Amino acid sequence: MAQVNGSSNGKGGRDTVNRYITVELPAHHEGVGRALRAAYGAKSADLPADITALLDRLDRL
Repeated sequence: MAQVNGSSNGKGGRDTVNRYITVELPAHHEGVGRALRAAYGAKSADLPADITALLDRLDRL
């Protein structure tokens, strides 16, 4: 489980919010890049192209 801290209160300030997310253990056949993409879900769509290319290279190692 990973802990995520912080969120905006919408009024210009910041309130501390603790949220816990569960990250599944990757399967043995998954590459590192795929495992990282699965762990970060939709956020991976926001990754720059050069980082995505590096993750693809990790899958081939």
